[in-house]
Amino acid sequence: MKPILFRTNNCYLYSTNKNQFLLINPILYEIIERKQNGATDNEVLQQLTENNNPNIILNSIFDKNKYYLNKYYFLKKEGYLNTNNVEKKICKRYTANEVEVALTNTVLIIFEVTDKCNLNCKYCTYGKIYNNL
Repeated sequence: MKPILFRTNNCYLYSTNKNQFLLINPILYEIIERKQNGATDNEVLQQLTENNNPNIILNSIFDKNKYYLNKYYFLKKEGYLNTNNVEKKICKRYTANEVEVALTNTVLIIFEVTDKCNLNCKYCTYGKIYNNL
């Protein structure tokens, strides 16, 4: 499965190969998206430079885009953009021990809550603070 790109208020990359989420710049998001669709480096740079993209507001648009193209190749070299056959993992039954090991080795979890959050989740660090909800 190829890496997954998605947006909330920010742009994110989920690396299926590394099993990690990365917060990425909107320009890098567009580069990855275009490269996944088969665009060449020159096509990507030309498209980004020609677009009236609100995320690109610098004197040297081409140089900034080239900087993010280099970031793309760094992520590719480090294996973040490699495909992985996660279908095998999805269908597998995990033991309680495997789940516990995976959770204890998790470095960072980010929850993006909404205005409708009731602070009632067992894992919520703020829920116990507010008594009058």
